[in-house]
Amino acid sequence: LFVKYLVDLLTGKAFSSRSPSPSSSSSSSASSRNAVTDARYLRYGKHLSFQVNGILLHCVRNNDKRGEPVEGKELVLLLHGFPENWYSFRYQLEAISSEGDYDAVALDLRGYGESSRPMGAGEYTCKTLVSDVLGLVEALGYESFHLIGHDVGGVLSWCVAKAAPKMVTSLTIINAPHPRLYYENFTIQQFLKSSYVFFFLFPFVPEVLLKQNSFEFIEKGLVENRSSGVINKTSIDADDLYLMKSPLFEKENSLTCMLNYYRYFLFPCMFYRCPPKLPFSDSKESDCDDDGDWSSRLNVRTLVLWGAEDKFLDKRVCLHGVEDLVSQVEVKTIDDCSHWAQQDRHEAVNEEILAWLKG
Repeated sequence: LFVKYLVDLLTGKAFSSRSPSPSSSSSSSASSRNAVTDARYLRYGKHLSFQVNGILLHCVRNNDKRGEPVEGKELVLLLHGFPENWYSFRYQLEAISSEGDYDAVALDLRGYGESSRPMGAGEYTCKTLVSDVLGLVEALGYESFHLIGHDVGGVLSWCVAKAAPKMVTSLTIINAPHPRLYYENFTIQQFLKSSYVFFFLFPFVPEVLLKQNSFEFIEKGLVENRSSGVINKTSIDADDLYLMKSPLFEKENSLTCMLNYYRYFLFPCMFYRCPPKLPFSDSKESDCDDDGDWSSRLNVRTLVLWGAEDKFLDKRVCLHGVEDLVSQVEVKTIDDCSHWAQQDRHEAVNEEILAWLKG
């Protein structure tokens, strides 16, 4: 996909449309704000913002409470991946809410959606992002919680569970690698699958390419691309895409903030021994917590759900040896399912999540 963008840039095709809004994108999947998008935006819960760790974090909560826990309910916190936002967990918010036993909250990670977009390397380190999650749990009034994460949010979820295992009642990872195993099992095949990660490390160029044609890469990657997009095409429609893309048009530097996860969090976290400072980093110090060692076993009940047709991540690279690092872990494969599992096969994913939450 990114090679195509490079070729399109060189041939001038990438600049064939420079529309300032999703509604004028050349993509057939594009939509614009309408009664349907407004209704969907409000359908899945109460939109709240909390002052946490020096920034505002936006989230969607399936009840009207604000800064206090819901009596008799357990908190379930959902962390999205790139290039999504809270809306990617809409199906899970609805399913978890229907059970009646849980206070489900889908977060916009810092730099995404309607959360604050601070700039700079220090704003996207592992310690900072973990502090965001734990700070939000405190702001919601809970001392423990269930944690669910996909993609970038999945890697962050591993880190949160490692940092605060006594707070995490259960952990669910959806198509995301364990940081140590990704490093240890890394292959040339995985390099080819995730070459975009290394492309994202460069300054400026990814932003220039990805913003073309009204951020067309989102619908290409999630839906239209036959190899990487969702297999169940009805799971994401044009209005869904609009709700995941619209924040990119509304706030300055949004794409840079999203890419900073790769530059200052994922790359150092994946190569967990804390490599030398990145060539383009302005970070002044290492982001290692403890000694960056993932060798101690994680004592958190952990479920890993894996879309079998993930074109970005090799399951063996990401998970081979996970039983040695997690005391209680189950790995389940979702057949006929892409990387975007919680949207692509949401019914199967919801069934597994609810069974795991109930223990």
